[in-house]
Amino acid sequence: MDFIEAKEQLKQGYIKAGLELSDEHGEELFFNFRSDPLKISKEDIESYVELSNTRNSFETKPSECSIISKNYREQIVTNIHPRARLMGPRFWEFMFGDDKISEDGSQEIYVKVSPCSDTFINYFRFEDKYLEMCFDGPLRHRGGVRRPESHVELKESLYRPLTIKVFNLNEDSINAALQKSNHLIDSCIFTLSSLKENPIELLEEWPLRRRRKRKEPRDFEYGTFHNGRNLPLPKFRANSTLVRFYQQATGTDIPALKYLAFYQILEYFYLSVSDEVLYNSLTRKINDLKFKTNPSHLDKIIQDVVNHKRENDETEMLKSVLKKFIDEEEIIDFIKEYEGFLEKKVYTASRTVFGVEITATSLKTSHTIGNVAKIIKAIRNALVHSSDRHERNDRYIPYSKEGTYLIELELPLIKFLAEKVIVASSSSL
Repeated sequence: MDFIEAKEQLKQGYIKAGLELSDEHGEELFFNFRSDPLKISKEDIESYVELSNTRNSFETKPSECSIISKNYREQIVTNIHPRARLMGPRFWEFMFGDDKISEDGSQEIYVKVSPCSDTFINYFRFEDKYLEMCFDGPLRHRGGVRRPESHVELKESLYRPLTIKVFNLNEDSINAALQKSNHLIDSCIFTLSSLKENPIELLEEWPLRRRRKRKEPRDFEYGTFHNGRNLPLPKFRANSTLVRFYQQATGTDIPALKYLAFYQILEYFYLSVSDEVLYNSLTRKINDLKFKTNPSHLDKIIQDVVNHKRENDETEMLKSVLKKFIDEEEIIDFIKEYEGFLEKKVYTASRTVFGVEITATSLKTSHTIGNVAKIIKAIRNALVHSSDRHERNDRYIPYSKEGTYLIELELPLIKFLAEKVIVASSSSL
């Protein structure tokens, strides 16, 4: 592709995208977007020519927002620390290794985290999802806001995400370059987190803002939703420790951490409720008119205690907590409404949860709590135990797309259960 062809392609591409062509010179293009004058300079067109002539050396791997060749890889990342998110991509520039060229003209492999390169922009320039990010972000906020006397470079108004770049891979195939860069990127992510406390993650999809493919679990609202700032005055005294766990859960946007904090609210009562069940059983036996303090009857008491310590596993403890603090009909009503919102079966269909086979939940009294407890324990174990020897089930991999969505899918139920336990275990003011 030569300069003239590239210029024409850029012109037609942006007209199709919705910009208005206002003028055209031999080496520049001028557009309007919502009365904001923009231009494509000679340098930008030359940059587009360079990418176009090497485009065939790249592939879109391993995700839709990544490019890779035998020698270079670039992929969108996002910062995942709450503090780091206050900084825009322009403030990020971290180098791993040395980009200097030696006397013989060779260059070692190195990695960089910074706003995306012109190569990345030019590769995706007219991809639908990239254009959507541009028009939903920089161009949208620029259009009509100010009218500078001179045209602003269009390239400066395009979406420039944060990316990680791996240079000088020097491999014989794309697959070899992908494998090599995967190891390097994982190590650099760890190094950045360790030395700078700036954790990042690779994105597998374009971070589209407006379009959603499905109803998201986080959008589900159960019960009465309070608008405005006028809230009811509580008439109970909540357990302060449980309130701290609830703060921890609602104070993070990492699904796995949310889930574990809500789970701890339920777990808080495992021993006390379990012991209460034992005490009630022993009390009934001792208070029985036929009970005698002879070896035969005392052996039954001893055996009850032994069995309680041996057989009362955490799933049984969880079932006891749910039975004590929550009306099973409320759980059934919640599941019905939640599945209705999602327009799909979650709990009332058989499925595998991190390697644990879960049968369909029967929405009948005395049948629901046991299944719910089994699901909660399967997820809790997957989050807590990273060893592949633990029950030999699937492990949860942080920030994996499938695992994260499964946790998000389960958050509304455990949040509902945690809130019910907090209220039910509270005392009157």
